[in-house]
Amino acid sequence: MLTSENVKTQIWTLTKSYSNVNIKLLYTYFPAFNHLHELLLENEVVKGNCFGNIEDPNQKFRNGKWLIECMNQRLLFLQKASLLFDLQHFDVKFKDLKSIETKVGWFFAEMNLQTISSIIRIFHIGKKDFKFFIIALNALISIL
Repeated sequence: MLTSENVKTQIWTLTKSYSNVNIKLLYTYFPAFNHLHELLLENEVVKGNCFGNIEDPNQKFRNGKWLIECMNQRLLFLQKASLLFDLQHFDVKFKDLKSIETKVGWFFAEMNLQTISSIIRIFHIGKKDFKFFIIALNALISIL
């Protein structure tokens, strides 16, 4: 099992070329980062992340900002609103994805993930976060 420090190192390595990303702020303002190491499998590697709201037909609308992590085998969705709330999470394996549709606006981006059972809409993704995330996602999708 990966430790919290291993995961911090992976994220720091990914974000060090982006001057506007401060890893201390990420861990402070998004408590889900502190639990990421608990959900990773042994051979998983963090490839990219972004934040957005989620809507899917099964759950209707999932409130709050979600942390979306692009791993080497799956997309991991995490949310922990504050210390008072429990961690919520679910994942989508790349083998279950049928298609990915993206759209970038002036300030925000949107992504629709069509899986075998549903369509998950991720919206209000910051444009800078999305550019970082989509590079990792496209690289992994082309390999699979």
